[in-house]
Amino acid sequence: MRTIGPELAALAAALMLAGSPAAGIAQEAPKAQPGKVEQATNDVKNGARQAGREVKETAKSAGHEVKEAAKETKEGAKRGWHEFKRSAAEFGRSVKGFFSRLWNN
Repeated sequence: MRTIGPELAALAAALMLAGSPAAGIAQEAPKAQPGKVEQATNDVKNGARQAGREVKETAKSAGHEVKEAAKETKEGAKRGWHEFKRSAAEFGRSVKGFFSRLWNN
């Protein structure tokens, strides 16, 4: 006796279902009413517009915050650099004074 493979069995089942009365149900379904489709389309468009406005406002706000943070960081970096230069100069004078005292005594 010969056996059929799973592919052939699936194909046979699909062909039997295609001819069944249940396959034609989707074709007999009532179509959506045009007024409701338009309303749904308009609702989606309006929702997308509102979401776009909110994204735009959020981006503006985030951009403003980033700009302010950059200003503060720049000022802090300048202060830090000046403090570093002053400390380095003091350290250099201290090292110079140490070796001057070491060699002169």
